[in-house]
Amino acid sequence: MDTKCFLGIDIGSVSIAYVLLDSKNRIIKDIYQFHHGNILKSLQEIFDQINVNQIAQIGYNQLAEDFFRQGICVNDQIALVEGIKLHHPRIRSLFTIGAETFGLILFDPDYRYHKYISNSSCAAGTGSFLDQQAERLGLSGGAELSQRALDYQGIPPKIATRCAVFAKTDLIHCQQQGYSINAICAGLCQGLAQNIVDTLLGGITIEEPVLVVGGVSKNRKVLTYLSDIIGRPITIPETSLLTAAIGCALVAKETWKESDAISLQPAEKVLKDTIEKKHYFYKPLTIAYSDYPDFDSHQHYVVDDVEVDIYHMPAADKSIPVYLGIDIGSTSTKALIMHAKKNKKGIICGLYTRTRGQPVRATQSLFQVIRGIEKKYAVKFCCLG
Repeated sequence: MDTKCFLGIDIGSVSIAYVLLDSKNRIIKDIYQFHHGNILKSLQEIFDQINVNQIAQIGYNQLAEDFFRQGICVNDQIALVEGIKLHHPRIRSLFTIGAETFGLILFDPDYRYHKYISNSSCAAGTGSFLDQQAERLGLSGGAELSQRALDYQGIPPKIATRCAVFAKTDLIHCQQQGYSINAICAGLCQGLAQNIVDTLLGGITIEEPVLVVGGVSKNRKVLTYLSDIIGRPITIPETSLLTAAIGCALVAKETWKESDAISLQPAEKVLKDTIEKKHYFYKPLTIAYSDYPDFDSHQHYVVDDVEVDIYHMPAADKSIPVYLGIDIGSTSTKALIMHAKKNKKGIICGLYTRTRGQPVRATQSLFQVIRGIEKKYAVKFCCLG
């Protein structure tokens, strides 16, 4: 290994990437991982895997500034420009699409930085947005959503991706209209690509070559739709997840002087201890005017992925007049049975299950379980509405 190495660290809203470069700009080691909100722990784990004695300088992005005692803070756009030009010096357009933000960097005919355009603080049209919709559809995450969208070859339904609330409404409508999960996933990817174009381009002509970096660069369906909309082929760099980290390492190398040697041993000299005791303005809430509710007095059990709560079951061998309420959502489907007579105890039972993109099947499951409740307790529900 080169005796002088330069470490670049890029911290995002959901992930952290680091790259170790030698003096000839070769990548010696790299890692891309999710930090799950515990950034300091992830950084400590990274430094446990590095021989800090060989690091001459550290460069990190602006979000990482609060975690370091030593090193150089690098502007995010500069990090992206430097990182992409290492392996793609003749670039004209660069889309960066991450978990919470997306943007477009334009380069002039001489391949020099020209302009940067970004979205608002709203996360619609980003990786986190896709992850949120994947959860609503009962999928394991954005990766499964991407693969399902890629498997769909037809014309997808139109889904609003400018707002998570509108997207939820459209998802429900698509499910009710019988669209498959794969079709809905493709619609989300198409809507996201259109949202990126509508937000960033605004009369701007995209020049080739066009590259995409960031977490969403791994979603091939989004990039296929994006390429179709802008009418330009898109290239995904092999280091698309590491671009900003590479840029940070390059800036650290370019600004480093022999006299700037820093001591990284032990690692505590580099990282700040950001764990602080929390202080609250108000005392915790207390129950002063009523008793704490007893949640253990009712029966709770699960039948075929349907959660059942029995709050009050009338005596057996009776025909019971009831009202039935059903709520079908993009994530879950619920049902509630209430006694129709005002002088009787109100809620009899409640049922809950995951929709998983199939509202009809979820509703059928609830009705099957209701029939099972009637048989178990020897009652008959007569639905009045």
